[in-house]
Formats: sequence, C-alpha cells, structure tokens
Amino acid sequence: FSQAQKLIKRLIEKDSNIKLLVVGKKVDVDTGIANNVINTGWLLKTEMHLAYSISDTTLVPSIYLDPFPTVTLESMRLGVPVIASVYSGAKEAVIDGVTGFHVNPFDIDDFTNKVLKLLDDDKLYHSMSDRSKKEFEQAFTLEKCVNQYLDLLI
Repeated sequence: FSQAQKLIKRLIEKDSNIKLLVVGKKVDVDTGIANNVINTGWLLKTEMHLAYSISDTTLVPSIYLDPFPTVTLESMRLGVPVIASVYSGAKEAVIDGVTGFHVNPFDIDDFTNKVLKLLDDDKLYHSMSDRSKKEFEQAFTLEKCVNQYLDLLI
C-alpha cells in the first residue's frame, strides 16, 4: 500500500478533490491523505458492484507478482478502466491505451500522469469504458473462458 500512498499524495497535490476507495484489508493511512482515502474493509459481492459503479478507475498497483487479480475483470465488466501494474496478471486483460493503462508501480510520475489523463479527458474515459465492456464480453465471459479452455484440451 505504500506505493498507493505515494500515488495518492502526488494526485492530491494536483487535484485535492481526488478520493481513493480502498477495499479489503483496512490499511493505516498517513494523516496527510486521510481525508482523501475511504477504507471500506471487506465488501460483499453486491457491495463491490456499488464500489465499482462509483469509481472512475480501478488501480492495480501490485508490486509483487499477482497472477490474475479478479478485480480487473470485475471492473472491465462494468466499464471501469483499469490502470494496472506491469507486475500483475492484470496487464494480460488490460489493453494499454485502449481499455486502460499499464504502469510501472515504482514510477509514481508516470502512474500519476496516467490517472490524471484518464480523469481529465472525458472522451478518453468514455472510450476506455466502452472498450473495457466490449473486451470483457469478447474474451472473458464464462462461456468464452470455458470454450477457450476446451479448445486447449481438444
């Protein structure tokens, strides 16, 4: 979470209205960013749907190998563009510059710029949102995944 704290600090410097919704294990937050961070704790599936629906983007800032975070597909399904670490399996689903962005989570400047680019450009945001939904429907529905798996077996 330390990388996310660095990121939110940098984002707040640029736009004090930015909020970070942290879902899952509650984390300690630096006092300088506490007003911009909402710690929800663990959420039920129905509550997660609400969390995605109020989010402009989903950040996957993993600094450790994470084979394939489901948050990526859940976000794409609802048309929420994902900004994903190059160290996570999320980059396999996110098409860089089309459905979201790939970032090096240690490059806070690039991460910040990509978040702000997405939030500040309505045309880009809506394009990525639409393409995220389409990409999910074309490649990641249960039926598509089962068929791809069966193709491997046959």
